[in-house]
Amino acid sequence: MKKHTVCPVCLTPLPDPVMELRDHFLTGETFHLLKCKQCGCGVTDPWPEEEELKRYYRSMDYISHSASSKGLINKLYLGIRIVTLRQKYRLICRLSRRSRGAILDVGCGSGELLHLFSKKHWIVSGIETDEQTRLEAVRKYHLPVGDSRSLNEIRSGSCDVITLWHSLEHIARPSETLEQLRRILTPGGILLVAVPNHASLDAMIYGPCWAAWDVPRHLFHFTYHAMETLMRQHHFRIIHTLPMKRDAYYISLLSERYKHGRINYARALRNGWRSNRYARKNNHTCSSMIYVLKPENAYF
Repeated sequence: MKKHTVCPVCLTPLPDPVMELRDHFLTGETFHLLKCKQCGCGVTDPWPEEEELKRYYRSMDYISHSASSKGLINKLYLGIRIVTLRQKYRLICRLSRRSRGAILDVGCGSGELLHLFSKKHWIVSGIETDEQTRLEAVRKYHLPVGDSRSLNEIRSGSCDVITLWHSLEHIARPSETLEQLRRILTPGGILLVAVPNHASLDAMIYGPCWAAWDVPRHLFHFTYHAMETLMRQHHFRIIHTLPMKRDAYYISLLSERYKHGRINYARALRNGWRSNRYARKNNHTCSSMIYVLKPENAYF
C-alpha cells in the first residue's frame, strides 16, 4: 500500500484524513479520504500498488467492465448505457465539429462506444488496463485496444478526439497520462473527461456511503477546481462543462443500499432530483460532470 503526504495534483501537503471510507462494493476494507485544502482534490489513502489493485476489480458484478444483467440496478444501468452511447456519439460529433475522424477512448472497457464509432467510419483505438476486458473488446468487436503502455506507441498529433469516461479517477499517474494525451491530440482536437464530483449534493447527503467514492478503485476524487488545477498544469483549458444528470439517480440508488442495507427507490429518486436541482442553482456541482478541454495553444 502506498501512503500520501502531498497532493498529487498541486503538491500541497495533505492534512489528516477527513473521512473513513469503506469498499462497500467488494471487500469491505476501509480506507481514508485525504482532501487537499489548496485545490480540493480528494485522495484515497492508502493506495494499493498496481499489482495489488487488480484484485479490487475481480468481480463479474463490476459494471464498468461487465455486461451482467443480474439485478435491477444492473439492468437499469445497461438499458441506460444503450441510450447513453448514442448520446455520446452525437455529443462528440457536435463538439468536435466532425462526422468522421480519429478517436481514442482511454478506459474503453469492452469497447461498445468504439464499436459504434467504427460503424460510423471513424478511425478508432482504445486503452484498457484490465486484460480480460481488453481481450473481450478485441474478440467481440475486433477493435485495436492496448494496455496503458500502448499510449507511448500512438503517433503524435494523430487523434482528433480523446475521451476518458469515468476513467481518470482510476489512473495512478494522471500527470504522465495527460502529457501523453496532449502529445497525441491534434492541434484542433478536443479532450473529454467525465468524472464524479464530490461537491455534489448527493455526495453531501450520503457522506461516507456515497457510491461514487468507490474506494480503492477511485484513487482521485475531483471537484471543478481540482480538475481545473490539474489540467492547467498540463496546458489544457476547460472550454465547457456538461452535467451528467442521470448519474445523480444511479449513484443515489447504489448509495441507498450502502447506507441503509436496502434500496428505498422513492428516496433515492428524490435525492437524485434534489441533487440535480441543487446543481442548477450552484455551478459545477452536478453528481458527475463532463469537462470539454482543448490544448492551450489550440485554435477554435
